[in-house]
Amino acid sequence: MKRLMATRGNGEQREILVRAAPSLALVKYWGKSDRRRNLPATSSLAVTVTGLETEVRMCEASGADHLTVDGVAVPAERHGTFFDAARSAVGSTTGYRAEACNNFPGSAGLASSASLFAALAVGCGRMAGLDDSGSWRSRASALARVGSASAARAVWGGFSVLEAGAEAGAGAFPPDHWPDLRLLVAVTSRRRKPVPSREAMNHVAATSPYYDAWVAAADGTYRAALEAVRSRKLGRLGPLMRVSYLRMFGTMLAADPPINYLRARSLRVLEVLERLREGGIDAWETMDAGPQVKIACLAPDVERIRAALLADAGLAPADLIETAPGPGPRIVA
Repeated sequence: MKRLMATRGNGEQREILVRAAPSLALVKYWGKSDRRRNLPATSSLAVTVTGLETEVRMCEASGADHLTVDGVAVPAERHGTFFDAARSAVGSTTGYRAEACNNFPGSAGLASSASLFAALAVGCGRMAGLDDSGSWRSRASALARVGSASAARAVWGGFSVLEAGAEAGAGAFPPDHWPDLRLLVAVTSRRRKPVPSREAMNHVAATSPYYDAWVAAADGTYRAALEAVRSRKLGRLGPLMRVSYLRMFGTMLAADPPINYLRARSLRVLEVLERLREGGIDAWETMDAGPQVKIACLAPDVERIRAALLADAGLAPADLIETAPGPGPRIVA
């Protein structure tokens, strides 16, 4: 990534490098209670993970805001509201230039927008001299939400929540709360998804006859899953994860026209996991708005699950990424 520089009035050059990981939802947020403010219609529970990372190099600059992701310019209508909110939050009048790169497929159902806007929010605060702790972390979460509601969780490390209608997420449990939990990510497609998440959820809310039922049932799933994480009971959490994403997918398949993110390899992975569970292995999947499958399991079972997926799901070793609960965004330089 080329080096970006901004020169302030006193001649000082200001640049910052931030790394952030996506927040993978165990219980889903899907839909908006307020589209203008980007507030979630349902409560969600997620874990920020190791292994997947977005690196953002950014600086203050004169002129219009500019953002690229993996070498592609992001349209101003996608980032303009966020950068306007950032200036308001930190008391700045400058523009921003930022370049981001992912070490995982972007816009493909792996929450790349969450890690991107979490990194940008923390970076904007640090460039303004705000301490990355305490009250600012909550303010950064609210700022990140403007760009992506899931980013409000990714600002926090470990397990985090974003409740229905909330402006900011909150940390629930630290990364070391569940030391032997793993999330094995099965990358079933590296193509960009055909329908962006925000467009999909707005379409579903407007056309799916199942959407209201999804919203009504979501809070009970969320509360039960939060307790399962608190007590570190994967056998209880796993079925709740499946209920959450399958109901979310149900709203999409019932939309008019329907939205389908499932792919043939996604279904093959699900079949393998069902067979593993029948054999007594805790391997519980979840999916987001994309074809990738995230598998919650315990550390001693990772290799057996990996072997089964490589043998029967048509995956290559590079398609399986082992992750664990990890920290929130961090300033690298």
